[in-house]
Amino acid sequence: MVLTTTFHGTPLDVPNIPSWLAQFVPMEPSLTETTSAIYKAAKDKRVEALAVRLEGGDYNWADVQELRAAIQEFRAGGKRAYVYAESYGDMYPGMAEYYLATAFDSIWVQPVGAVSITGFHAEMPYFKKTLDLMGVVPDIIQKGTYKTAPENALLEHMSDAQRTTIHGILASMMTDFFEGVAQGRKIPTERIGALIDGAPYTAEEAKERKLVDTVGYEDELMKIIFPDDQRQMVDPLSYFYEEPAAESFFKKEKKLVEKNKQNNGVAVVYVSGMIVSGGGDDAGLMGGDDMARAGDISDAILSAAEDESVGAIILRVVSPGGSPSASETIRRAVEVAKAKGKYVVVSMGSEAASGGYWVSVDADKIFAQAGTLTGSIGVFGGKASFAAVWDKLGINWDGVELGANSSMWSMNKTYNEEQRASVSRMLDQIYDGFVDRVAKGRHFGRDVVEGMAEGRVWTGRQAKENGLVDAIGGYHAALADVAAKLGVAPEGLDVFSL
Repeated sequence: MVLTTTFHGTPLDVPNIPSWLAQFVPMEPSLTETTSAIYKAAKDKRVEALAVRLEGGDYNWADVQELRAAIQEFRAGGKRAYVYAESYGDMYPGMAEYYLATAFDSIWVQPVGAVSITGFHAEMPYFKKTLDLMGVVPDIIQKGTYKTAPENALLEHMSDAQRTTIHGILASMMTDFFEGVAQGRKIPTERIGALIDGAPYTAEEAKERKLVDTVGYEDELMKIIFPDDQRQMVDPLSYFYEEPAAESFFKKEKKLVEKNKQNNGVAVVYVSGMIVSGGGDDAGLMGGDDMARAGDISDAILSAAEDESVGAIILRVVSPGGSPSASETIRRAVEVAKAKGKYVVVSMGSEAASGGYWVSVDADKIFAQAGTLTGSIGVFGGKASFAAVWDKLGINWDGVELGANSSMWSMNKTYNEEQRASVSRMLDQIYDGFVDRVAKGRHFGRDVVEGMAEGRVWTGRQAKENGLVDAIGGYHAALADVAAKLGVAPEGLDVFSL
């Protein structure tokens, strides 16, 4: 039997469609389901090989690392892993696709394809001039030198702080790439820089440079995998859940779970998307599933905290941040769960920055991939005034005010000096509270946290070096850590999501 799948980019951690619509739409396997299937297949004697087709899409760096770890575990048992693509970057950068491919022991590319490992590049628009022409006046206050998210609207060019942050992120990713290619392709590190500078390559040029193993077609690969033309294939989602191909494995797992009923439950709680207040009832007809709603998440954590069969909670965080108060609601739930004796581990996905880091700081242990984007300990806030826009359009706004500051949140005027001072004071409180919580949760002095804060975004690799996270690894590394803490074999854990 061969585990087969196609990636159109890295799988999502959770579905991004409305929950009511999910029952009518064919679901793609999530990242966790995909990697779990690969890890299980690594131990299943009936699964002989893994075959993956890579197609164009959004390949998130940290999620690629999660997949790479699973594929390497699959290969560690002596099983073959094949990857095929028409191109690894077809007239666009293919760094992430090729980085993923290096985890396989056999890399195929179509004869007319290319390998575009041309390096890392980041650029962004700065539209202050456009806003000036429109008459829009951003009135934003930043707390943290590196809290640069609003600068696209405030500046005409990249600031030194933004450039420093982006360069650090790309340099960390380049280190990951060098290590992956050196390990996977057995190419000396000193040659990789020249290979990048010489890219892109045609399929044959890539083979000459040992970047790929075979230039050929997918049907030719299938004949090698299935020489007798009897194709026993299973996709990750079917294999992971219910198909007969996996039946004996799940029976075995169920028996192991039954032997360890006491305190072996692991509740997985997702913090996925922008962190906002409220619960599921606040989502509109067309979703809200891409929002991490603090009410629902904190309820799930507190429910697990009250469950005597639950020994640990894994908080899977994939979030760029959001509301500080909503983030604090989730963090407090983690604190309560720990006080009730639950072991809480955070598994960071592609990003866990700003509010995504805020919710993580009180965990017993934090795992991140080397390419995870995290930190961003800082805050900004404010508004934009459209008064000049309305004036150009001949529209007059008029109203009634009761209270000296009743109109300070209006988008038709900027703050006055007193109002701006009030907003700045509010943001100072949030920033100081963020720093204090990091200092307490990570057992640092406040001065140490200040040196890592200022809104600076770190990769997981950098965050491990400066102590903002504890270990490099993904969801399955977190699961193994939980098993060790509870004294249960990983197969004996009763894992469920809330």
